[in-house]
Amino acid sequence: MTVIIGHTTPFGQSETEKQVEIRRVRKIVYDVFREFCAARGRPLSASVHAPPSIREREKAEHLRKAAGKVQSAPILQRDSQESPEAKSQRVLKKSSLDAGNATVQILPVSLSDSGTTAAQSGPTPSQDPDPEKTPTGSPVRRGVRSPEEFMKSFRSASALGFNLGGSTAAPRRIIFTDVPEWASISDILGLVHGGAVDRVFVQGAGSVAVQFCEEESCQKYIDTYTSGIRIEGAVIKVAKAPTTDKMIPSLTALINKGASRVVRAGNIPLSMSLQDVHQLVRNLHVEHILYNARPGCPGSAYLFFCSITHGHKFLDKIRDQEPWEHCEAGFVIDPCQAASTFHGNTIPYQMANAEAV
Repeated sequence: MTVIIGHTTPFGQSETEKQVEIRRVRKIVYDVFREFCAARGRPLSASVHAPPSIREREKAEHLRKAAGKVQSAPILQRDSQESPEAKSQRVLKKSSLDAGNATVQILPVSLSDSGTTAAQSGPTPSQDPDPEKTPTGSPVRRGVRSPEEFMKSFRSASALGFNLGGSTAAPRRIIFTDVPEWASISDILGLVHGGAVDRVFVQGAGSVAVQFCEEESCQKYIDTYTSGIRIEGAVIKVAKAPTTDKMIPSLTALINKGASRVVRAGNIPLSMSLQDVHQLVRNLHVEHILYNARPGCPGSAYLFFCSITHGHKFLDKIRDQEPWEHCEAGFVIDPCQAASTFHGNTIPYQMANAEAV
């Protein structure tokens, strides 16, 4: 008996992980900026890298502290009871005694309703802060050039062909757009052939990204289906993605050792159920699972992951885990690499009528 799990992967599954990863990286970047600004004695709101939300939050926090200081300022009880005329005369008399025979000019000092003097009047919480100063009053340091001037020179250098971002990754990724709503990731991978797949993920509604392991396989596929792929009256467009992940050394080493995104696990103990297999991969992105079982015999399973990395993580997970330690598990060839045309990646095969435009 063959059981298929997960061959109708929803479009939103990978997108959620992508958003979580973006938020995680964004928090790391903000923490670095915050530590740098703290070491320089500057608030994060003074940095040109701070987003508007952080600037507004720190501005509100600064104004709140300023308002708290004003409310907690000590006011002498005697000053509050004296009339303005009596206090003015007392200040004049004291200043005359201190100055001797010198002529002394005393500016009138009056108390405001809030208890602060006119000489203490400064920026109030209702006033807009100076854009050229930080909330602490120090001048904003913007470097030798303003951000606008820097970006202008950066774009000019890029237009002249200078490589300002390091080595460019080889294009290995293609984008399938206008994908029918009924099609899953597994269905799209049934259209991919001519090379092993590094990873696959949903990029948006009706859009799936497939990243080959080799640039040559990617370019050959693009050249073959430049006009798209027709399936049941709809045309799925195929285009090269503007960005591609760099091939990191650890991934290259895995591929050279025969790693792929497909893992076969044989001799699965009878005590292991289909639910146990599904529970084991709950934190990994799985395209689909083919589970074969016969009464009284050990089972076997083919696990199709959405990336080589997740396939490798699965093998590491079961290597020393009971009762999987006696299973025969390892990588097998990617169907996309073995196929030379459209192939039945899932059961039932929904792309049987697909053809190049």
